[in-house]
Amino acid sequence: MPIVHNAIPFDRSDTGEVVRRLLEMQGEAGGRRWVNFQPDLPDDVLVQAGGRRGMFSSSGPTIPRATWLPSFTDNRGKLEPVRAGIEHPAGRDAALVLKGAEVELPQNWLIQQDHPRRGFTFVVPADEDPGVAVDFLVGASQALSGVGTTDSWVAIFSTRS
Repeated sequence: MPIVHNAIPFDRSDTGEVVRRLLEMQGEAGGRRWVNFQPDLPDDVLVQAGGRRGMFSSSGPTIPRATWLPSFTDNRGKLEPVRAGIEHPAGRDAALVLKGAEVELPQNWLIQQDHPRRGFTFVVPADEDPGVAVDFLVGASQALSGVGTTDSWVAIFSTRS
């Protein structure tokens, strides 16, 4: 099944278009749509960062990537919750890194996993404001990043046919 990607650059101070598209996805994703957020970095920084660390490293990629999956009803009629996650290079106890950076987990978000390689994963309340989700995921990604980031980001909306 092919996957179609649509990238939308945005600034942390202007997330309106991204939030509007997240709202459109709610309830219609069917498990086939998701969004990745990553910093919009110059090519030289991307090359220097080199993607993932070594195969035997105990941490994730140098450049963080956050993911948001809307809720959907699966083939058996079960409602799957909204999920979010962040792959990052901060290693163990990313929650402590966020606390030190004064990045607070949104109210009622449940930490599902805080793993050094697989990253941070969360179960998000179904009625969460997508603006809160974007703000947290980008802010937390910046705090956990292994490279300097700015407020320029890219939201990559993906759909599996």
